[in-house]
Parts: sequence; C-alpha cells; structure tokens
Amino acid sequence: MRIKTLNILILLFVSSIMLLIACKKIEIQEPDPNANIDYKCKDIDTFPEVPNLDFESWTLSTTRKYYIPDPECFWTTPNKSADLIIGNIRPPVTTFRVGHDSAYEGKYAVMMKTGTFKLGGSTLITSGTVATGTFKPNVNDPLNSIRFGQPFSRKIKKVTGMYKYISVQGDSCGMYCFQMKDKDTICFDRFISSETKRNWTEFTLEPVYQSDQIPDKLVLYWASSENGDELEGQKGSTLYIDAVKIEYYP
Repeated sequence: MRIKTLNILILLFVSSIMLLIACKKIEIQEPDPNANIDYKCKDIDTFPEVPNLDFESWTLSTTRKYYIPDPECFWTTPNKSADLIIGNIRPPVTTFRVGHDSAYEGKYAVMMKTGTFKLGGSTLITSGTVATGTFKPNVNDPLNSIRFGQPFSRKIKKVTGMYKYISVQGDSCGMYCFQMKDKDTICFDRFISSETKRNWTEFTLEPVYQSDQIPDKLVLYWASSENGDELEGQKGSTLYIDAVKIEYYP
C-alpha cells in the first residue's frame, strides 16, 4: 500500500514538473504584446519594406513625455521639440500613440494634433506629423528642424490606409508619398483635405513616375495641418492614421 502511494506521489511530482516545463516553454514562445519590435537599425543600410505601417510598435522617450513610433531610425515626429525648455518656450507634444478605443484595428493608431507655442512675442503653429526622416529641434530656424526622407530603393505602387480628421476653421490635413533619385523627385502623389471625417475613411496614394530610375530615398508623411511645415494651421486640427499598407512594383 505504501509502495503504491509512493508511486502515485512520484507520478504526480513528475507530472507537475513536466507541466511546469511545458508551461514555461509556452510562456517563452508566446510573444510579449508590450515588447517593441527589434528593427536592428544599426545593422542595415535600408529596410526591405517600410516598417511598422500599422503603428503597433512604439518606444517611450527617455524624457517620458511622449511615445516614438518604431523604428526611430526610420520614422520621426516633431515631439523632440517638447524636450526643449528655453525661457518661456514650451513646444507641445503633437503626435501621440492612441489605444484600441481610438484605433481602426489592432492595439494602437497614431494621432496628430496641431498645437501652438510662444516664441518671443509670437504664437507659432506646430503641426502633428509622422514622416520618414529626421527631426532635430532648431528654435532659431524652426522650418529647418525636420529633414524628410530615408534611404529606400523599392518602387512604391500604392499606399492605402484608414484615416479620421477633425478640421478646425477650414484647416487641411496632408498626406504625401514621393521617391527620389540623387535628390531629384521621380514619383509623387499627395492627398489634401479640409473635410472633417469622424468615421474611419480609406485614403489612397498612387505616385506617378516620371522616370524609370531606381529610387534611393522615400518621403512618406502625414500632417494634421497641411501647411504645418510653413508654421501655418489651426490649433486643434486632428488627424488619425491606422492600418497603412503598401504595394510595391516587382
């Protein structure tokens, strides 16, 4: 009787260990939904396709003031200007990660909202923007803070996605896709609208090619105020973007 009881205990113990091992394996194999994608920016010269088009992967800035769409070596926003505190200058955060209640699909979408800040005796407009490029805040020359474009060699046929837009006082949102070769634009398309769209609506960009050359740079961006790069727009204009997809030429 004791031997039988002992055997049962051993069997239960072994089964428990096996169950723990199995659970641990499952736990390891299951992706962490909060983990950022490792895009290994330092290991590549250019991406084989445009990354993170669904805007599901973000990184919290070191100042913890805003989120950065991944990978930072490809996408940029004007949010870095919010890290500047020079006298009374307080540039706002204008590009946000928003949760599933505001997303078209998945966990997150990107929201861009035009804001303002004081510079001397003037009130300046800053558009919410997501773009391929780099952004280095330049208070003395704000228009040259952003540099559009990232190295990219695949020819884009079509860009589609979903958007919502709240226009303030006739302000317009802007969406652009163009590619370059040796600083010359070889294809281009844009979508500009001042119409408020409170429900998710599809947009399409189909760049028209003026050359058969293989591009070396891609400019792709969205802005809550079309003329934000000229410091023009209306405070509060808001653009949501999600579920972006790209078709490439063979």
